[in-house]
Amino acid sequence: MDKPKPQPANPELFTTVIARGGSATRAIAGSLSRSGVDMGKTNIFGDKPPYQVIYDLARLMCTEYMRVDGTDFDFSRALEAPVPDAARHGLEEYLADRFEVSGPRGWKLPETILILPWLVRLYPDLWYIYWTRSARDLRNHKSDMLLMEWGILPQSSDLHEIAALSWKLQYDIVAQTPKPKRWLHIRMEDYALDHEHTRDRLEAFLGMPLNMTPPQPEVIKNSTPLKFEFTHEPMRQLGYEV
Repeated sequence: MDKPKPQPANPELFTTVIARGGSATRAIAGSLSRSGVDMGKTNIFGDKPPYQVIYDLARLMCTEYMRVDGTDFDFSRALEAPVPDAARHGLEEYLADRFEVSGPRGWKLPETILILPWLVRLYPDLWYIYWTRSARDLRNHKSDMLLMEWGILPQSSDLHEIAALSWKLQYDIVAQTPKPKRWLHIRMEDYALDHEHTRDRLEAFLGMPLNMTPPQPEVIKNSTPLKFEFTHEPMRQLGYEV
């Protein structure tokens, strides 16, 4: 049976990519942009400024609304307390250019994941693309350094450990946040290795055809041992083999 053809893009489409930095999110952001989704003025990685607005909100979230218990990160306060005015005003400022354009639009900035509990409460009607990458294939990212700078992660010369803790923190914040009505989980590995099926899922979710170029399969290194046990159960929950 032929798959249903995507309908013309909903002019109200407003999407964001929720992902840890270093997860090849440039691939999905580029695909959205080539397909006619206005992703704003971005850097070469597809990240939309002004970055500092989101960095400041992420710091507020992690220092005042998150509790650390070893390798577990509890965001219950962020989910239960009123959304702070700083988050409301900061997101209004950051997204102002997105509300000024018509037609399909969106944005991508990795640190957005660090304010997800507030984002879904303030903007429940967005199309959320949750993009993950295996903990076997960790890369350090600016967000890891920010979390160290803010005192959330330990000052350590073991950058692989820092990346793994950052990966776990960002898994926890998504796992604990109630999912909005439009939510799609995409694994980067499926995007690369099962491209047509993944494209079909994205097209059905967004309601529009996509011009997609997958990353090369050789970027995936699933043979690397999982060094840190605290990543094992999250990996299983995301559908990866451990």
